[in-house]
Amino acid sequence: MAIPSKYSSVGLSTADRRKVLASGTPTKKPKPVEYIYRRINDKVNNAKEEMKEEIGMISMDSKKETNAISDYVSNSRSQGAFNPDDMDMDALQLVHKETFIVSGNMSYLIVDTNFILSHLNVLDELRSLAEEHRLRMVIPTTVVQELDGLKNSKTRREKGNSVTLNSIGQLARWANDWIYNCFAKKDPAVIGQSVDQRINRLAVKDDAILDCALYIQRENPKTLQVLLTNDKNLCTKALSNELLTVSYRDGMTAAKIASMISHENFHRFGRIQEHKVVRERRIEVPDYSTQRYEEVIYNEVLQLTKSMIHHCMKSSYGEELDLVRGYDISKATSLVDVADIISRFWRTVFNQYFGSTTYRSQFASRSPSLEYCYKPTDKETLDDFITFWSGFLEALIQKELEGPQITQMNTIMQRWTDMAVAHRKSK
Repeated sequence: MAIPSKYSSVGLSTADRRKVLASGTPTKKPKPVEYIYRRINDKVNNAKEEMKEEIGMISMDSKKETNAISDYVSNSRSQGAFNPDDMDMDALQLVHKETFIVSGNMSYLIVDTNFILSHLNVLDELRSLAEEHRLRMVIPTTVVQELDGLKNSKTRREKGNSVTLNSIGQLARWANDWIYNCFAKKDPAVIGQSVDQRINRLAVKDDAILDCALYIQRENPKTLQVLLTNDKNLCTKALSNELLTVSYRDGMTAAKIASMISHENFHRFGRIQEHKVVRERRIEVPDYSTQRYEEVIYNEVLQLTKSMIHHCMKSSYGEELDLVRGYDISKATSLVDVADIISRFWRTVFNQYFGSTTYRSQFASRSPSLEYCYKPTDKETLDDFITFWSGFLEALIQKELEGPQITQMNTIMQRWTDMAVAHRKSK
C-alpha cells in the first residue's frame, strides 16, 4: 500500500491537503507584560507629573495591584536587598521611670512596608481620624530601613512582569517624605519604633515587624494592636500571636478601618477613662565591662563619622571623587586620620556645613587640634567626647540626609548618651 503523498500514486486526500505541516523546534511566543504592572507604573508616573514637589497620595485600589507591590517587597526581603542595622544592643543595663498618659481606648496600628507603599492615602486619612478613634500608627525601624533601600536600590534587575524600580523607588520616596513630615511636626498619630523597643534583638525582616507589634502588645496592656500588612505569611504569624491584622479588601477605606478597630477595642475592653501610668522604660546598652564603654563609643563614633565624611565628599565631588589626590577614606583608621581629612578639605567641602563655630577653630588650620581625637579615658572626657562629635555629625546630617535617616542617626547618637549615663551609674 502506498504512503499518502502528493507524489504517490494514491495522492493526498482533501483533508490531508488542508493540513499545515511544520518542521523544527517550536518557539514559544514571549509572554506579554501583564496589564496590571503597566497600570501601576502609569499610575505612579502620572501622579509624579501632577504632584511635582508634593507627596503622591495614590492608592493601589485592586487586589492585583496590592499583590504586585506585596510580592515585590517579599522578593526583596528574600533576596537580602535590605541591610538592617546590626549594632549590638543585646543587654538591658539601665532603667528609667517615666509617666505616660493613657488616652482611654487606645489602638496601635503597626504598619508594614507593603502597606505604606500601596495605601499611603489610606494611612494619611487614618492620621486625620486618629484623634476621634484614638489611633496611633507605629512605623517599625525595619520599615524605615526597607523604604530607604527601595528608594535607592539599583541592585535588582527589572523583569518584564514586574513593577519597575522607578515606580517602586518613587512610592518609597513618597512614603519616606510622609513619615518625615509626621515626625517633624511631632504628630501624635504617627510614631516611630525607638531603638530599645524590641523583644528579640535577632529578629529581621518581617519577623522584626512582628516583634515590634509584640513589644507594643506587651508594654501597653488594655490596648489593641493591629498589624497593617498585605503579606499573608506575616498575617498568619500575627494571628498565631493573637494580633489582629488588616489587609487590602475591595472597598477598603480609612473610615471603615478606623470604625472597625474602634468597635473591636470597646468590645474587648469596654470604655476606659484617661489615666496616668508610671512605667519603667528600659534603655538597652551593650553588655560590656565598664572599662570598655569608652572603646565601644569611640569605635562607633569613628565608623559613623567616616561614613558621613565620605557621604559629604561624594556630594561635593560626585563621580570625580576617585580623582581627588590624597583622599582614601578606607585608610582612615582613627579619629586623628579623620581630623586630617576634615582639615585638608575644610575649605572645599566642610566649611559650608559649619560657618563660625567651634569646629572652624578646630579644623580650619592645616594642623587641626586633636583634643577630641583620642579615645576617652574616663567618664568626664567621655561626656565631652560625645558632645563634640555628636555636634559635628548633626551639622552634616541635617544638610545631607533625609527625614527617616536623620531619625536613625539621632537614635544612634542618643544611644551614646544613654551608654554614658549607664557608665556613670555603674560605679
